[in-house]
Amino acid sequence: MRFDNSYFEDEVRNGFYIPAMVKKAWAAELTVLSEFDRVCKKHHIEYFADWGTLLAAVRHEGFIPWDDDLDVSMKRADYERFLEVAEKELPEGYTVINYERHENFFELLARVTSRSQICFEEDYLDEFHGFPYMAGIDIFLLDYVSKDEEKEKKRCEDAKYVLAIADAIGTNKLKPQTLESSLLKIEKQWGITIDRNKSNHDKRVQLYHLIENIFGCFTEEESECLTQLMPWGLKGKEYRLPKAYYRSALRLPYENTTIPVPIGYDAMLKRRYGDYMKLERNTSGHDYPFFSFQKKQLEKVLDFDLPKYTYSQNLQERRTSKTASLKEIASECREALLVYDGRIRGGDNCFEEAQQLALDLGNLIEQVKGEGTETVRNLENYCEGLFMVYQAAMMPVNGEKEQLYCQLEEACNAVCESIEVEILRRKEIVFLPFKAQTWEAFDPIWREAAADQNCDVYVIPIPYYYKKYDNTLYDMQYHPQDYPKEVFITPYDAFDFGLHHPEVVYIQNPYDEWNPSTSVHPFFYSENLLKYTDKLVYIPYFLLEEFTKECEREYSNMQYYCTVPGVVNADEVILQSENMRSVYIEKLVEFAGEDTRPLWERKIKGTGSPIMDARERCRQGGAAVPQEWERCLYQSDRQRKKVILYGIGGSTLMEYGFRFLEKLRRVFAIFGEKKEEILPVFYPHPQIQEITLAGRPEIWEDYEKLIEKYRKEDWIFFATESEIEKLMQIADAYYGDGSRIALQMREEGKPVMLQDVRIL
Repeated sequence: MRFDNSYFEDEVRNGFYIPAMVKKAWAAELTVLSEFDRVCKKHHIEYFADWGTLLAAVRHEGFIPWDDDLDVSMKRADYERFLEVAEKELPEGYTVINYERHENFFELLARVTSRSQICFEEDYLDEFHGFPYMAGIDIFLLDYVSKDEEKEKKRCEDAKYVLAIADAIGTNKLKPQTLESSLLKIEKQWGITIDRNKSNHDKRVQLYHLIENIFGCFTEEESECLTQLMPWGLKGKEYRLPKAYYRSALRLPYENTTIPVPIGYDAMLKRRYGDYMKLERNTSGHDYPFFSFQKKQLEKVLDFDLPKYTYSQNLQERRTSKTASLKEIASECREALLVYDGRIRGGDNCFEEAQQLALDLGNLIEQVKGEGTETVRNLENYCEGLFMVYQAAMMPVNGEKEQLYCQLEEACNAVCESIEVEILRRKEIVFLPFKAQTWEAFDPIWREAAADQNCDVYVIPIPYYYKKYDNTLYDMQYHPQDYPKEVFITPYDAFDFGLHHPEVVYIQNPYDEWNPSTSVHPFFYSENLLKYTDKLVYIPYFLLEEFTKECEREYSNMQYYCTVPGVVNADEVILQSENMRSVYIEKLVEFAGEDTRPLWERKIKGTGSPIMDARERCRQGGAAVPQEWERCLYQSDRQRKKVILYGIGGSTLMEYGFRFLEKLRRVFAIFGEKKEEILPVFYPHPQIQEITLAGRPEIWEDYEKLIEKYRKEDWIFFATESEIEKLMQIADAYYGDGSRIALQMREEGKPVMLQDVRIL
């Protein structure tokens, strides 16, 4: 399975930081899913995204940001067919884990994994995107529920009893005589024989097989609902779902692929989660990320920790400049010129040395500052004065010579003054963005610096690379043309950091060599930049949802962006809030020791992220509007109308049928009444036709007629999938069904109102 290199970059979704290693884990799981999907398609085996994966597909069109597993479900008959073909059809090395096939895996579900153990072989790392740990998907089993409640109750009681005995065998908690009587009871009831000579493991496997038979005893014809075998099938009616929900599957986008979901997914999710579009994070860090346990086990076997960034106390020793800066050189030259001036007045014939010094200084200033500086013009005048004095030295007219000496002194003083004004007093600030998409983290500070007449500002996009699992850098990314037109770009290879030695350097990539997927050019590692500036400032290129130390997953993920070189090496770190400042400090103290607390308290600032200022400026300025909208976007008095994005989900029409059509008519009518003030943009789910025809084909024709009627109106726009990203920037608010679009607009701070079809 192929992924763009950009997929493996650290990313923030819904305010949650997703590190590169988790992105690699996702990609490895999706690779397993692609092979599983291939086998299922080939043999006409049906499966469905389930639990968190189902919610993720509908709400996020990919993984839930703070989740890292893949859950699917299968009806029992499909599962049994899959087991029959899996060993032959899955690629070499893939493993199907269940209680029959794996030692000490006593769960009534199955798992398909990339390998049965951690693997660092080159072929494996190539296939699984540099992820060495086991990755896979969980398969939950769906069984039919009897319409007869007494039969269903007895099935659950029987299954619970056999399960209790099976697990007791595994833990050796039953006395021999109690165990024997229990086994006899099971044998008699189910007409089986349990070989007492078998190991406890084999007895337990046999009993688990019996549990599956018990749960799979009802047919589709005698059932109206489905449930999952364990543990939810034993927990009551709330875990049963109408079999009509699973009548067919619909494929929804999921990361860079698609995944089948039950046709009744909307009703399923509402029953399980209520308002499932509401983001509720799992604050527990238990088993997150899933590969952390494997990593600990590997380090235990190796008897040493895997390579990682560690804190060093010797930060100040690294701040040693390799070369003299222009300011240092100019200051020394100024003193030298004054000395030459005195020596020339005293009759010393040092014209050539003074001229060479002036020429060299002028060339250096033009190299660093560019052409047209006052200092270079003054140096040219100084050289002319030197020549005049040199010629006068050969003449006997003392009065003229004295006048030329005075003019040379004035020229020398002018050079010294302009060096003071243009070089020594002038401040240089350098911004080092690594992607145009992250520029907003610098934009407000850059604008303020650029407005300072005593400051020279340089924006230097730096080369950015993707990284192989062996840390080889490749596929350099460098796109200076993508930055805003008003930002003057200085090429990274045309700026001498040693000569400039800017007072302040701003960075936004904190990882240095410690990110597993990406790297800026090594010259721009924070540890190296310390040599070339008086003050290194780190500003994160992302915003996070606020959290505390008690949010285990968020706090754990800080190891990927907080306890990293850019934060440790920077002289100042600017964060989005005082709360985040306190969390950073606690994490850094854990990382570096309690004695370092004063260091972090001094340099970590919670004064607010520039990103928030940049986005507010963008909101006030408004996004560019397509030209074809101009004719209907403005009111008669040329005031801009409010743009309302109206989105409807993929299953709303199927679930509510004709009632939803009435809701749609009512909403359109209200928009029509407000057409002088509002420009509605209608965006139906891209697969609404497929979903509706699969579940409620009888209403599709009426829906189409209704939509066609409003397509003829010039006060409403109909959006396509390719336009949606632009529309979210333009729209002032969102109304409609819950969706990824609604979540994203809410994150942008725009009003979002979810429709209730029950209210007409």
